[in-house]
Amino acid sequence: MAENPLLPHRKLQELFTILSRARVLEKKQRTPFGREAVLAATTIHLEAGDYLSSPLSDKPAELLGPARKSPASYADEATRLPLAAATARGLQLTGDRIALAYTTAGEKAQGWEDALTIAQTERLPFVLCVVDATAGRGKAASKALTWPALETLCRKLQMPILTVDGDDAVAMYRAMQEATLRGRTTLGPCVIWAVVTPAATKLTPSQTPLGRLKRYLAARNISRPQ
Repeated sequence: MAENPLLPHRKLQELFTILSRARVLEKKQRTPFGREAVLAATTIHLEAGDYLSSPLSDKPAELLGPARKSPASYADEATRLPLAAATARGLQLTGDRIALAYTTAGEKAQGWEDALTIAQTERLPFVLCVVDATAGRGKAASKALTWPALETLCRKLQMPILTVDGDDAVAMYRAMQEATLRGRTTLGPCVIWAVVTPAATKLTPSQTPLGRLKRYLAARNISRPQ
């Protein structure tokens, strides 16, 4: 099978390595849903000088992100996302750097409306990655970040939302690739809405993000890093 120039074999092998590491880190942290494909496929696109914003307790994101001089996760959750957008404004002046922020659907996520409004108004290099593991849950908490609320705001702002299977590392890679390209070429911000499997769901090894990537590589005769 011919090599895809937008997703070369070496990048797929690198993605496999990062995904394996993310899986270990997630197990240590006991995250209540599978984020390893989301973490691997987004952080692989970050470069030195990019900014990654995650909750204070999110050690896997901190360890997988680019090296930084000061913590990117120090802010209170009420101000973290607007601060990430404000940081993107500073990065906009330095060239082709981007800011990536993680948040979770179905929970009280403060400041995301302000962050997206600022980012779109100023055409900032800002990516908001929302991890959605709400399948099978009851009613969302009051003032929670939900798909209808986000869709309404993004339609008003005319901001793109990339919906993706968050358990599919390749699909996540392509979504982040598009988001990164927008940010680095002054096209502005966007949202990635990644739907992942809740932890309570029983998956066979081949259904896990790592198992799915193994099958993808095998189908293309791409060797896996040891």
